[in-house]
Amino acid sequence: METSPKYRGRIRAAFWSKSILAVAAVLSVLLLPFSFDAESAVIVAGIIVVTFFEFRVHRYFLLRDARGPGLGFRNQACFAAGILIYGLYHAVVPSPIPPEYRNMLDQPTLELLQNIVRDGYLVIGIVGGISQFALAWYYRGAKVGPTPPEDGYQ
Repeated sequence: METSPKYRGRIRAAFWSKSILAVAAVLSVLLLPFSFDAESAVIVAGIIVVTFFEFRVHRYFLLRDARGPGLGFRNQACFAAGILIYGLYHAVVPSPIPPEYRNMLDQPTLELLQNIVRDGYLVIGIVGGISQFALAWYYRGAKVGPTPPEDGYQ
């Protein structure tokens, strides 16, 4: 199998993706001790895993390795699913407002705040999920199958 000439664009996309993910991973690890709970630990672990594989995807595209499109698709599709699940979960099951804030705000303001937070999680889930899934398909678009026979028949 030969590699696609589309790899040049995928190299740039994977470079930026891995760079942004690396910054997010470092920040999430640094901030984890300040709000340590099971959900935060799972999110940090997920970001670290996605970042690890995105570095591998970038390397595969640099080396013109045919495994790049497949691994890139799987990595970003799983990341997209995680973002979508995270956003939709928090939109449906909102986090409770701490009691110290409940005492400071009246009921209509609390409801407005909860609606804004819910809508924010919906946007994170939908926009984040769609954008990462688009990147997954972009990676997959560089996939090249076996070269067809010269005469066109199989």
